[in-house]
Amino acid sequence: MIHERLLNLNKMKQKEIIATATENFDQLTGWQLDLELNQHITGFDGNVILTNPIKKEKIKLLVQIKNELRATDIAKLITNKGLKNNCLVITQYMSKLQRELLKNNQINYLDSSGNCFIQYKQLFVFIDNQKVQEQRQTKSGKLFTEKGMRLIYALLLNNNLINATYRQISAEADIALGNIGNLLNELKAEDFIKIKDDKRSIQNKEILFDKWAAAYGSTLRPHLFQKRLRFVNRQDILNWKNINLNNAYWGGEPAAYLLDKFLSPQEFIIYSEKPTTQLMKELKLVPDIGGEIILMLPPLHSSKEKKMADPFIIYAELINSKDSRCLEAAQRIKKKYIDTKR
Repeated sequence: MIHERLLNLNKMKQKEIIATATENFDQLTGWQLDLELNQHITGFDGNVILTNPIKKEKIKLLVQIKNELRATDIAKLITNKGLKNNCLVITQYMSKLQRELLKNNQINYLDSSGNCFIQYKQLFVFIDNQKVQEQRQTKSGKLFTEKGMRLIYALLLNNNLINATYRQISAEADIALGNIGNLLNELKAEDFIKIKDDKRSIQNKEILFDKWAAAYGSTLRPHLFQKRLRFVNRQDILNWKNINLNNAYWGGEPAAYLLDKFLSPQEFIIYSEKPTTQLMKELKLVPDIGGEIILMLPPLHSSKEKKMADPFIIYAELINSKDSRCLEAAQRIKKKYIDTKR
């Protein structure tokens, strides 16, 4: 089972990450870092003790240990107000962008190279100049590439599609027929598909969804992006809800507002298959590389007219944002509108 393999892998990786991060932190700061692992602290791996060997002062923080940080992990950290200041996240690798995002939101972190931000009571440590080793690429061949992402998205939207013919799956997922067999085999190899009585079903759906959402920004989204635009009439920013998109629909922040009424949009994603010039004429838009409008192709072709994207793609857009407002909205949408238990 995927849970058992992940558990064993996590235990091995934890030891490696702890040993490397501890050694580098001690050398760079002069402080001593000790870990007290405790599986009985819900949501944490235990505590970390930071000791100043000169002043003999000690600081105790909760600790989370992760091999890597996905967009979904960062969103949970930022939106969980209780984690700020009294928790340290230790991970093997963090990109510079991820480190900046955590620091700006007052989340303590330490990577295995020794880069860290720790601010708690009288202690302040910030190291950001240590060379990091890129995280390993996933072993899943094409599963989290554009074609695999389209298939996973189609299956998330329609769980019954898993038992359709390859031709039907191909048409629904907008990918070539020849890709279907290999991608389904990869899903099975990764324990996301089980077969019983000649029927396929999706399992470990929440893990699959989190991986899909985290990979969306770097795999599927670049193939959907068309152009940055802005409203000619600046009042349209305030009156966006009254705009008739006419066979196009809202995504991202405006879609999140329409769904949950929590997030006031600053950027406006519009999904459309119309020629760009036609859409610009209809909605009175002009090109602008810094504009508030982001024109995207729909992730899947659909003849049905709708006002906004589905919760899966709304969440994926928000979770890959650097804006804490969007990350919080993403968590609300996942909790209220996305069911990965069925």
